[in-house]
Amino acid sequence: MADIGKATMTVPASAALIDGEATVDVKVVYGYRTLEPDTHYTISFSDNEKPGTATVTAAGTGYMAGTKKGTFIAVKSAETIISGKNYMIVPVKGPTRAVTVEKGSVLPNARIYLSAQQNSEAQKFIFTKNSGGTYTLTDQKSDYVAGIRNNQTSSASSLETQPDTGIKFQRWTLKKHDDGSYSILNNATNMAVYLVGGKITAGTYIAQAAYSGSINQRFYLVETTATPHTYSHSYTIRAAGKTSLALEITNASKTSGANARLFTYSGGASQKFRLMYSGNGYYRIMNENSGKVLGIKGDTKENGANVRQATWSNASGQRWKVVSKSDGSVVLQSALGTALDIYGGTIKSATNVDSWAVNSTAAQKWKMVKIS
Repeated sequence: MADIGKATMTVPASAALIDGEATVDVKVVYGYRTLEPDTHYTISFSDNEKPGTATVTAAGTGYMAGTKKGTFIAVKSAETIISGKNYMIVPVKGPTRAVTVEKGSVLPNARIYLSAQQNSEAQKFIFTKNSGGTYTLTDQKSDYVAGIRNNQTSSASSLETQPDTGIKFQRWTLKKHDDGSYSILNNATNMAVYLVGGKITAGTYIAQAAYSGSINQRFYLVETTATPHTYSHSYTIRAAGKTSLALEITNASKTSGANARLFTYSGGASQKFRLMYSGNGYYRIMNENSGKVLGIKGDTKENGANVRQATWSNASGQRWKVVSKSDGSVVLQSALGTALDIYGGTIKSATNVDSWAVNSTAAQKWKMVKIS
């Protein structure tokens, strides 16, 4: 009798849970001979009915005796994709990794790569189904979407985060495989997302290549929970004490440094703001006319610091938390700890807007009127 325990067994890195269990096909080699299942060994599994490390055991039969064990990762890949849900994108080849926005950046044009799974916001993507059957993949942390860098059509062009402009380079189709994994194809190029160089090391960039269905183009989509983007919409921001007055950028300026103030509501674009999630419960408040965001001049906690628009840089004075009050109003509190404040508490048209220590007075209470 030969001892199968001395054989070499090759086990795939992972398998999806299908109908409640994960199974793999193994290759067993004894010396120079590849052993045949059922003839030379039988296969059994343990711990393969839940996500995590599972064990496969080859038990010798015929002239083979003993056992040989190996392990793989059982993954709960989504059977169907639900629009609006968060998913981690996990490579079949490297199930302990996840597709990640580089360094957790909330700035545009951040590249997308692999890193160790940490259940971080930068590893979660909101899959939103569009009318044509494509999906938009929105980075949970930044509210930017996955697209092809510089709209390139060539193989090996990398993925990055971008402001959503609705172009095909930012739209994706999903192809599901029998093993429970998915290939993700770009709608403009019809190329598939893949692991550059077939590598699974942390820092491996994600790019596109001609579709082949190979393991380097297969990913599990693992549903996960995340902070809801409750306020990721367009609004006019009104003074709660007098809702006929709205926050605006003075003179509809598109210039960085242009002042923010309170003014009679007119419905103009300079009075429309889009809140975009920026991680850890904070939002950037982007003026729809200029594309610039509200920020505190000098990024200071000093009372009376002016509020104006500037290019998004992820400064603490550009990140705002929406704090709901019992009277239905909200306080917009910066990551510096200060609040958006009507200067001097004078709630009338043309009054300046500044930042001040949180005091929940009428000067710091706002009504968010949703546009879309």
